[in-house]
Amino acid sequence: SMSQFPRLSLILLAWIVPSASYLLSPYAKFLGKASGRNFGVKITENMGRSGTRSLQKRQFMMSSLSGGGSKKILVLCGDYMEDYEIMVPFQALLSYGYAVDAVCPGKKSGDICRTAIHDFEGDQTYSEKPGHNFKLNADFAAASVSGYDGLVIPGGRAPEYLALDEKVLELVRDFVKAGKPIASICHGQQILAAADVLRGKR
Repeated sequence: SMSQFPRLSLILLAWIVPSASYLLSPYAKFLGKASGRNFGVKITENMGRSGTRSLQKRQFMMSSLSGGGSKKILVLCGDYMEDYEIMVPFQALLSYGYAVDAVCPGKKSGDICRTAIHDFEGDQTYSEKPGHNFKLNADFAAASVSGYDGLVIPGGRAPEYLALDEKVLELVRDFVKAGKPIASICHGQQILAAADVLRGKR
């Protein structure tokens, strides 16, 4: 689970924009487990008086940036998933050399999933705006745990209804039973909870 990390930013700017660098920490851990390589990340944080996160010096010690090789990752998509939480992981995994399949129940390769952008803008709850039209590149019906080395579950609105799909829950349980890594972002935990795979986890 990576719910403790703030909203994702553009991967292409992650190396040079201070506010984005910390995003690679959970992905380094996920990629390291999926590929069997040692990805080490050291992050120094400083909380300012205003309570905003000020991330100072960061040192990334990665043994490889192209460790994916023949490894394959499945991304579980749905309509109105969080824009950042699909666009960034998808591009990041590809940049590390992984093959990435994005699937959605009831849709096929080439179909579109709409995304949403949520933000806090001074109201009592977050706002919601249109994001991108994300094109799927694989079929959910053909996805099975045996064909993948890890699973990514974006958050946003999609988990609200994906958590009611028994085929989705069974797929998640299969990944857990196989001991393969799952990167669940923000509201993606709704799916893990519905699949009853969080008991005993911290």
